[in-house]
Amino acid sequence: NGDIVKSTISGNMNDPNVNMTGWVNPEKDQALKNSDFLSVTDYKIYPNTGVDLGVKINAADADARSKGKKLYFPAGTYRANGLLPTTSWYGEGKDLTTIRNHSANSFDKFLDLKNNVKPVFFQDITFSGNVNADPVSDDWTGIYDTWFTGSCSFVATNSKNVLFNRCSFRDSKLAPLRIYSGCRNIVMLDCDMSHSRGNFGDGIYIQNSQNIYGERVNISDVTRIGVVFEGGTKNCHFKKSSVENAHHASLLNGGAEYNGGFWAENSAGIFLEDCTTLSTGEYGFLMTTGSLLTGVDVAHFGMTRCTADGNNIGFLVRSKEDSVSVSHILKDCTGLNSKNRPFHVHARYDTDDFLLENCYGEVHGDLIPSGTDIPSGVLVSTEFSYTNKLPKLVIKDLTIKHVAVDLSKFKNSNLYDADITFFLDAKINTTIDNCRNVDSTNPLYIKNRVALVNVRGETVITNGKYLLPRLNSSAAQIENAEVVGGGIESSVKVRINNSQVKALFSVVSNDLRVSNCDMDFTTPADFFSYLTLTSTNKITAKFNNCNFNKDITNGDYSLKLQMEGANKAKVLINGSEFYNTSDVATATNTHIWVVRSPNSVIYQNVVRDSTAHLQKVNTSVFTSEPAGSTSAVLH
Repeated sequence: NGDIVKSTISGNMNDPNVNMTGWVNPEKDQALKNSDFLSVTDYKIYPNTGVDLGVKINAADADARSKGKKLYFPAGTYRANGLLPTTSWYGEGKDLTTIRNHSANSFDKFLDLKNNVKPVFFQDITFSGNVNADPVSDDWTGIYDTWFTGSCSFVATNSKNVLFNRCSFRDSKLAPLRIYSGCRNIVMLDCDMSHSRGNFGDGIYIQNSQNIYGERVNISDVTRIGVVFEGGTKNCHFKKSSVENAHHASLLNGGAEYNGGFWAENSAGIFLEDCTTLSTGEYGFLMTTGSLLTGVDVAHFGMTRCTADGNNIGFLVRSKEDSVSVSHILKDCTGLNSKNRPFHVHARYDTDDFLLENCYGEVHGDLIPSGTDIPSGVLVSTEFSYTNKLPKLVIKDLTIKHVAVDLSKFKNSNLYDADITFFLDAKINTTIDNCRNVDSTNPLYIKNRVALVNVRGETVITNGKYLLPRLNSSAAQIENAEVVGGGIESSVKVRINNSQVKALFSVVSNDLRVSNCDMDFTTPADFFSYLTLTSTNKITAKFNNCNFNKDITNGDYSLKLQMEGANKAKVLINGSEFYNTSDVATATNTHIWVVRSPNSVIYQNVVRDSTAHLQKVNTSVFTSEPAGSTSAVLH
């Protein structure tokens, strides 16, 4: 029927956002050529003449349109300039029929589809902008944008209802296919774009347009970005498409542009499925908003089963301060061979919403430039004025692989290197669920390294094996997890439930609750440490139904309690058991070390292994049994 309609499903990622009924029917191609086509040879237009055929082709196009016919180009090369198509064009095949720019003037548009409304098709044709050859030297500094001549291969301006099928766009200055100034309902199927040059040498540039669909679109050899969504563009969907080899970014040659694969800015409603980028420079995929985006309250972006390979940053999803909040969804996405990090989340609005689900990323220590940037699996950063609201991030079923990383840096609480890193004063509510290292013997490292006062938000960590070299959060919760070291600093509360702590772990908080946990310490240096700096007579920490297991004979105490301040806070230990795994009696080591007042700990239904006394205060061992505790032979 020739119409493309916008999806009515908000944030939809499965519907292609277009209705392509009636657009392509290969079985009818030959019949159409026989009945609905006029050949350019009917107008004495022949290929391979080397002369400008623009005037003749425009006249043939106008006549074909007046007769309700399509225009057919037999195999060969047609040189032309100033083409203004108004009807459908078919060729013999994109490797057989070529329409090439005849002018060396880079400011001429050799082909411009303007103000089209009626459905038109372009099929089985190569469009060439005839850009000149690259400089001999690989150093393009100073001549980056002045060296190249030629034209865009195809420009669509304020046009609607256009299908490109099995077409090639190549050899262009600027993007070989530019879709801009109010275009609507554009479809690209089985098309390729290659060899674009200059400061804006993109593969496809889409500006201020809507309802754009691409499937099996392959882009290579560009000097800026593969696919650009810009200037208020909305509702675009690409499937099974790729970008490869974005190079010579003008940023490196005197300009201000990066290389990238798929890049959405000042845009909304951008959805990518089964898309890939390979060696596209700074970014594989970048999705954000901007001041030119209007008419939406929340900008939705989605990527499913996409792969970024060989970039500095694989996926950057973010918002901008001068636009609207965002909702980013990444599902089943993969970041490989990233020099800095496979995933980066950056929030500029307190209502931003991010989801990373079932994604896979490699953290490389062998690719990052020496002394620069932060090797991380997921880098989380924010930049906005704090209000009563905070953005939301969910990282679920993430898998990280380490490649030649220095784990001593991951364990160092003064460095940012980690699998999930909160950068600077990140202000965000985060849930980390069922995430893992590809090597099941190793944990996932989660870290930030900022003064506690600067950090806001709640961090929830569940279902996985984690090491937290340093985690600052207003509130933190650990559920059903295996914790193999590190610590948490929280100004509000910390909750640890139904989990296993297996190495030295410290908590600094004024409100700690630990329930139904096993503390299984295997080395003398391992224990659970709690510190509160508040001056109060209230209970600030509770341990309920916990088991503390350690060789107390060879390593003193499994629980350290330090309550500072003029008034000493209280700690309640209820229904818990302290076990000396060596079963060798010791008169000097104890299960618990209370750094200050002995009256700060309240015991209820506590059982301790009889081979060691329960507690010491400072260096004095309390040989008498505290009220609420019982000595028992546990072996």
